[in-house]
Amino acid sequence: MMEPMEIDDENTTALTQEMQTPRKQILTDPVSPPTLQGRHLDPPSTPDATPTKTPIKLHDIWQTRYLLEQRLLNSPPGTKPFAISFLSDDGQHVRESANTPRKITGAYSPEQIFGTASERKAELRPLEATFQQIWKRGALRRKWERFAMDHQGYLEIEEKEMKIQLQRHHVPGMFFIYTEGGSLNINDPTHVFPDVYYQLVDAPDQEFVRCRDNLYDLKREIKIHEGETVVSFEGIDGEAITVEFENGESEVTIKGKGMARDYEGSSRGDLVLNLVKTEKY
Repeated sequence: MMEPMEIDDENTTALTQEMQTPRKQILTDPVSPPTLQGRHLDPPSTPDATPTKTPIKLHDIWQTRYLLEQRLLNSPPGTKPFAISFLSDDGQHVRESANTPRKITGAYSPEQIFGTASERKAELRPLEATFQQIWKRGALRRKWERFAMDHQGYLEIEEKEMKIQLQRHHVPGMFFIYTEGGSLNINDPTHVFPDVYYQLVDAPDQEFVRCRDNLYDLKREIKIHEGETVVSFEGIDGEAITVEFENGESEVTIKGKGMARDYEGSSRGDLVLNLVKTEKY
């Protein structure tokens, strides 16, 4: 989901200390929440409360990243735009808000994306990732040039780079945002650079595809010879899978070998095999 692109040791340590500190102490010594690549978000106001008896313990960096991601999505409405005007690479212009049909932002609930702040402009770009990259929590880097005009009207070109860290629970439609990373239109009276929204999509031409009725279930076609009752292949996690089936069977479901529903990967969808007979050479 919307998450900071890079989390260094200092931010991780700060969040760990905050999660393990009673809430009264947090109020007197607040820790700033993470940013969306340069945008500062004021910490939400927290009512006074008694210290929690059992502090939350962070088990690993992936849980830390997940908690930071959720914190951004649950940030105050005043830190989120009331509408987003998207411009895609093919020139299409789409404006979405909490009260309009939401095709681009549909992977999120309205309160996670929209708030009460000023409308934002965004350049929408696809981010292709394979199922293996998502499972292995791959880091993807994107580079581009940001164009603008200086006060004398001369063209300015600035190199931009973004590191995108995948998590196992990420699904198509999720955003990775670089605030004000887009090119400035000289006819825009606001003189505010648009944001860059990379939106996760499944890479084409993979051996696996998502089932339409469930994002976490995968499907794969396996060719078998006449009379064959055993097949072996590699799953998205790199594990070797061997399946036995009845002669003449056309579909087999393997439980728990699909995509992960949580950041740990402990809860997974299923894998559906379509068995297609082929001639023996």
